[in-house]
Amino acid sequence: MDSPEIDYGPEVFETSDVESEPGITRVEEPNESIARDPLALAQDAAANYETSVISDELTLVDFLGNVSRKLANSGYNVQRLYESRQQKMSRIAFELEELEKDGKSLEITELGKVLEKLRKLESQEGGIELAVGELFQNIDAALKKPTTESESKKPDEVLQLEKRIAELEQLVGTAEEPPTSLRNAINNATRRVSVLYDHEFELDKVKEEIRLLSKEMENFATAKRVAQVASGSDEPVALQVDFEHKVAALYDRLPEFDKVNSTVPLMLNRLKSLHHVHSESGHAVECVSALDKMLSEMSLDMKKWDEAIDKVDKSITQQQAAFESNAVVFDKKMDALLERIKKQEAARR
Repeated sequence: MDSPEIDYGPEVFETSDVESEPGITRVEEPNESIARDPLALAQDAAANYETSVISDELTLVDFLGNVSRKLANSGYNVQRLYESRQQKMSRIAFELEELEKDGKSLEITELGKVLEKLRKLESQEGGIELAVGELFQNIDAALKKPTTESESKKPDEVLQLEKRIAELEQLVGTAEEPPTSLRNAINNATRRVSVLYDHEFELDKVKEEIRLLSKEMENFATAKRVAQVASGSDEPVALQVDFEHKVAALYDRLPEFDKVNSTVPLMLNRLKSLHHVHSESGHAVECVSALDKMLSEMSLDMKKWDEAIDKVDKSITQQQAAFESNAVVFDKKMDALLERIKKQEAARR
């Protein structure tokens, strides 16, 4: 038998007369939900989302599907976390350490240049005076330079100082050397300076030498004048009094040198100790403020815990009272039920 539901006719398919459409351009409808912009850089994405933290329901993860179920109902929140004061201070301290490390390399190169100058001056005549003058200029510049909180002594700086001292000892030497060495020139200059400092003992000798030098200069000027008159020259004679004026100015400044020699080292030590005290006090203040903040947070938490415990105690007492009342009612109902059962059993008998 033929089934009426089966169609035995030929199958007809509707197809297009044109097999391909190369000339037709399809325009896609604009949609705001589709992002068509090119991907941004990874650094920009990290900067946008580095302070974002997902909170609320994601903290209740139990790996049983409850999180996804809760998120489907409530969603999740995103919080913004910014740097705290302590984090900013630690980041600034780390950057200062990097700057100090960069500055140390510059100081080492400058010291190398100074050592090369000293080696050159060792073989030159009168080089020690120039070196001492440059040394005093460097000391004055270092004293005038303002100190900052970031300049603190560290073990690596002490090691660098010991290395510099060792290099100077190798350059200068520690044993007695011939008179042409740099050490003997330094000893000679030190002896002259000590004579100027100890003016109470050697002042008479210095004055006598100055008088002799002034007399010799006057005799030299007189002889030069006589020679010029004899030769018929009309050029004026310039008296060489620069050395005398220099000695007089140096003699006037002797008390000032004594005061500076006795006070400057103490002032430097006190300034260094005050710098250390200020830095330690700053760290102590930061620690105390952090402790105060922690204690205040703990006190607030303890107050919240006390309130929660009071609520729990109150609810327990209420539940206990309700349970006792329910137990009394339940006992009464059970007694009534037992009496009814007994009556029914008696009636059946």
